[in-house]
Amino acid sequence: PFSLVYLDYTSVEQWPRDVELLCREKLFTPGAVFAVTCPARAPHVDPSQDVHLLGDGAHHVTIPGGDVPLEFLQIPDLAELPLGQAKLEAALRFYPGVHATRLEASTYSSRMTIMWVSIYRIGWA
Repeated sequence: PFSLVYLDYTSVEQWPRDVELLCREKLFTPGAVFAVTCPARAPHVDPSQDVHLLGDGAHHVTIPGGDVPLEFLQIPDLAELPLGQAKLEAALRFYPGVHATRLEASTYSSRMTIMWVSIYRIGWA
């Protein structure tokens, strides 16, 4: 098991299978730090054409046991995050047996893309 996992993605479509594998196989040691970076959007591109926004797709996250609908207005701390980042956090919150505590969630500019970063402490319920 890992005590530190850092995943750097080029698309929000990539993290779900990795998170599912890490959680299903309990590849985190108790108290592990889990960090993810991923593009949020390209401000110079029309939102209807921005592949980062289009990749966010459906407003739900699939985890073992079914889909978690994302009703962001009812979860205030998720509503302030970019959609892909909120989906990651929802997956971690509702994944059976996982206890994730957000340590940091922010965005930053990387060349011509706005990126998000999330850092969690992972435990097992």
